[in-house]
Parts: sequence; C-alpha cells; structure tokens
Amino acid sequence: MYSEEHGALSGLPASLALEAVASLAVVASVWFIGRNGSFSVAFVSSLAGGLLLSRHSYLLDTAVLLPAAMTVIRFSLSKVLKGIALLLLVSPTAFAIGVTYPYSAIITGVIFVWLMGIAAEAVKGESQVTQPKAQAACA
Repeated sequence: MYSEEHGALSGLPASLALEAVASLAVVASVWFIGRNGSFSVAFVSSLAGGLLLSRHSYLLDTAVLLPAAMTVIRFSLSKVLKGIALLLLVSPTAFAIGVTYPYSAIITGVIFVWLMGIAAEAVKGESQVTQPKAQAACA
C-alpha cells in the first residue's frame, strides 16, 4: 500500500498531531502558491499536495506526479527541485513506494520537501514561468 502523509506518520508517537501540522503546512503552501504563483506552479503544487493529503492504495495513484515533475523540470531554476523531480520519475523510487512502510514513507517525505521547495521558489519569484498569476487567470 502506498504511504501518503497519514501512512507515513502513523507509526510515530503523537502521529495525529504531527499529521495535523503537516497537513496544515501542505494546505498553507498550496494556498500561498495558488495566490502568488503562476498557474503552472499552482497546478504542480495542487497535484503534489493532493497526493500527500488524500488516501491512496496503489502505486499507479502516483501517476499524478508525472505532469508535476515534468513542469518542475521545465520551469524551475532550482537544481535541487529538478533533481527531486527526476528522482520521483525513476524506477527505484517506484520500487520504494511499492514495498510499503518505511521506504514509501521516505518518498512521502521527499514529496513533502519538494512541495515546500516549490513554495519557497514561489516566494522568491524564481521560476521561468511567464504566465499570468493564477488568481488573475481565475478572475
């Protein structure tokens, strides 16, 4: 079973409090990126955030990371974010997700760090995306 945020934190002490804090961090970063980033970056963050917060049962549920990773590879200026995106696309990562806890929890943590890095890049305005801001596109 694929380990999303709930599964990754379930074995830790005070897992409910940790899950609540991590969920708030994911929601806040997706909201912030949606308000301040380009549409492409907001789309990437919503895919990654949705994958972290929702319950999943199968490895194929992680297919939503494909457009997110490709967008980061294309538009991000950060080599670290591009490297994490490439890591999420390779077979050993899929194997780690497929063998369940604790290895899948490591990948969940990597996705969480990746999302926070995308949020940090949105704060600095450091991306090659030249599209209008997401909130302007929705208005």
